[in-house]
Amino acid sequence: MIDYGMLFFLLSFLSGILTKGSLKRGYIIAIIFGNVMILKLVVYILFVKLIQIYLVPFHGFVDFAMVETLKYILLGFAVGGFGYIHIVRKKALKKLQAGNLEKKEIVRRLLNLSVAIYALCESIAVFGLVLFLLSGSTLDFYVFLVLCLVCLGIYFPRYGQWEQWANFQEPKKLRPIWGSTAFVVFFTLWIIVELSLSGGKVLYYQGIVLLENDQYNEAIAAFNEFIEKNPENATAYFYRGRAYQEGNLYTTAITDYSKALEIDSRMAEAYINRGNAYLYKRHIDKSIADFNNAIEIIPDLALAYNNRGFAYYCANQYEKAWDDVNKAQNLGYQVSPTFLKALREASGRQK
Repeated sequence: MIDYGMLFFLLSFLSGILTKGSLKRGYIIAIIFGNVMILKLVVYILFVKLIQIYLVPFHGFVDFAMVETLKYILLGFAVGGFGYIHIVRKKALKKLQAGNLEKKEIVRRLLNLSVAIYALCESIAVFGLVLFLLSGSTLDFYVFLVLCLVCLGIYFPRYGQWEQWANFQEPKKLRPIWGSTAFVVFFTLWIIVELSLSGGKVLYYQGIVLLENDQYNEAIAAFNEFIEKNPENATAYFYRGRAYQEGNLYTTAITDYSKALEIDSRMAEAYINRGNAYLYKRHIDKSIADFNNAIEIIPDLALAYNNRGFAYYCANQYEKAWDDVNKAQNLGYQVSPTFLKALREASGRQK
């Protein structure tokens, strides 16, 4: 969270220079700080997403037995915060109107008041972030984030109010600022949609992270759940196929690669991996056909030439194997020395 104490000090020091006593300048600066706070909420969302993806599964950093009780306490503070902000603003305005102040000082106090309100609004989102870090509950985080946005929509500074307060008028009932209201509504709806869809997205990325960490059964479970919600996602079948293949379940892997290619027939990587799986099952002709398809899609795909060369070697077609090995090397691929030695011995030639 922003160090608002330091921010108040800087505002006190710079407000006269920045605003030059102009109410409009002061209001613009207040709006800039408000937008910075909104950007920080986006950073909180990204932070939550990264933790969900890279700390799998995430159930909170601490085993805190009283999290449920704490949640309701913080919810009470959040709801009570709406009233507290109203009281803080009312007292600040009463002090503002009680003194015979220069316009520069009025602008400074209104600017400080806006920053104080931003801090109180942001604290509601921080409550949700704390609960997420304790328990791993994204629902708690988003509930408090929505409350923060509602609070911000209610108390976001309006220039008409500033004019009335600066001229010591009784505030009139202002029409809502439709731009900021629409923004808060849009952001809230986006959060609701994101919350409903994020489970699927997170499962997809979790599956990839688990796969890269050699946790194949966990990766398969994540992709199973994702595919159930997204049955037409070709890359999910591809990655689940990889997990099956790494676990030596070649027949199941071939089924997933075939499904991926049924959805996206231009996925060269799926042809290569299915070709490898066929090769492990000694279906050499099918393996070579898949490598051919991969090369047809990406003519300079060195890995496809290398793997097809190995398939030709397994089929005792050494001349074709050498042609593919040389092609792969010309494309910059580092062919396995063990494979090269075996090919030299079998073919009776050096290259």
